[in-house]
Amino acid sequence: MVTKQTQQTDVLSSKGAKSSEKPEKPEKFREIKAQIIQKQQEKAKQQTTQISKIKDQKSEKISLNFIVKRKNVIPRGIKLIGLVVSDKMNQTVVVKTQTKDTYPKYHLQYTRTHKIKAHNPKEINAASGDTVEIQECRKISKYKSFIVTKILNRGVQK
Repeated sequence: MVTKQTQQTDVLSSKGAKSSEKPEKPEKFREIKAQIIQKQQEKAKQQTTQISKIKDQKSEKISLNFIVKRKNVIPRGIKLIGLVVSDKMNQTVVVKTQTKDTYPKYHLQYTRTHKIKAHNPKEINAASGDTVEIQECRKISKYKSFIVTKILNRGVQK
């Protein structure tokens, strides 16, 4: 007959046997944990490179988000390219654009020039002689319904 005490000692001895196996497991876990940490670090590096690429693209667009927040002006509609003729007004430039049209009857081409007043944000600060890209937006004043979005070429500074 097996007594309860012998069963308990067998259970205790079996637990002791398992305790000898325990030191091996933490080493495996440490290796696995180190691999996981390396993978996380690689992902973090990839994310930082992606973020830096996105920042470069945003800087090329010249922070239109700041302009939109400040003046509540959302660029929409047509884009035009023109030459800044005058920058004497406060935060306004006069942009000269050219368009080619045709006479329908004679099929001859002719050029039309338009002088458009556009909002000139402080972040862009276009001066006379610059070639700029303007885009349509909501009416800012009686004559202004365009905003300068990019400076394509800087003109000769006086």
